[in-house]
Amino acid sequence: MNCLEFRRAIGTDPRSLDEAADIHRSQCSRCGDALQRALAFERTLGAAFAVPVPQGLADRVLLAQTTAALHEPARRRWPALALAATIVLSVALGAGFGWRWFSLNAPLADLAIAHLAHEPFALSSRALVAEAEVRGQFAALGAPLQHAPGAVHYLMNCPLGRHRVVHMVLQRESGPVTALYVPRLHEARREFGRDGVRGREQPLAGGTLILLATSDREFDAVAAQFRGAFGGSDSGALGTL
Repeated sequence: MNCLEFRRAIGTDPRSLDEAADIHRSQCSRCGDALQRALAFERTLGAAFAVPVPQGLADRVLLAQTTAALHEPARRRWPALALAATIVLSVALGAGFGWRWFSLNAPLADLAIAHLAHEPFALSSRALVAEAEVRGQFAALGAPLQHAPGAVHYLMNCPLGRHRVVHMVLQRESGPVTALYVPRLHEARREFGRDGVRGREQPLAGGTLILLATSDREFDAVAAQFRGAFGGSDSGALGTL
């Protein structure tokens, strides 16, 4: 097992590693550190969702809401039942299904920001990644590039909810810009912000490019470089530090 395969394994479930992953961890200090960070993140999430749930609460909520809905006019039943379903989902979160449910159902923007917390060490990486490696990662996900999108300082193939994405960090004058490319997912362009992080989703070459940084000042230039890498008309060079 190599480092890329190991990072994929801990991105899926760091608590259930096979023998090959355990051997690699013992031989690679960087991957061992990454595993400890991933386990700490899982413990933090588990503690956040470890809310005591009274026995039979879900059943009682469903019974009360369904009974009330049956005594309402037909046009008002679906909102009541939808509310019951929402409450039951909240109970499920508290019972320990939180992170798995979140990873499969959360909006793409929320998944992307959560992924930053999952791999915080990526933001400080300054080792220049070879162009062949960048192109290889995109090709592996069925999204070939004509050339690398400028200087890439971190590169990984990662799970993001239901998707596999290329996760990159580009060090810019204003700070690191995280770029996540999701192939075969066409999302409308939109800007967003969470907890001091600025973000943008935009369709690109049959997929979606997600950009994250503390400021959006570099987003236009970075997006233009990615369009150029996919064979578009924009081709401004990205700066390096």
